[in-house]
Amino acid sequence: KYHFANREARMSACALKTLDGRNLHGALDPRCLDGMVEMAKRFDDGGEGEDAETAYRQILAASPDDPLLLYRMGRLFARRGEHSAALPWLRRSLELEPEGDNAWMWLARSQQAIGDTNAALGAWGKLLALRPADQEARQASARLRIAALQPQHATATPFLSVPQGMFLRP
Repeated sequence: KYHFANREARMSACALKTLDGRNLHGALDPRCLDGMVEMAKRFDDGGEGEDAETAYRQILAASPDDPLLLYRMGRLFARRGEHSAALPWLRRSLELEPEGDNAWMWLARSQQAIGDTNAALGAWGKLLALRPADQEARQASARLRIAALQPQHATATPFLSVPQGMFLRP
């Protein structure tokens, strides 16, 4: 039986006995992580973000360099709109697994959401290198490039200013 946040779930347990009789000092048993990952995914897919975050954090404490879990944690934050919080998780995931196309997609979305246009363009470019037919990446990249070409503060200025009270004849 394991406890994640405020929900209990029953799973097949791994009995553990150490040679010296000591426990794992509050850490999860690495041999049981697969079942816990499945539970965390169910929380995530079911929209239970707080429980999923708690579960992912507990699992990552036992397995800190799992690129898939790091990606899922970043995606969880990005889905909530916490894009700045998502970036370190997604970046670390991509350090460990540079071919992670979904991680590139969520990284690009988050960078675009916080206004980091150059980084977002780079991430969309990486995604297009991995998935050349990705329509979202093509469209987002094109929109960012067009926006970069337009002046930031375009103001309309008349070609000819005529003093007040003066009239022009054709």
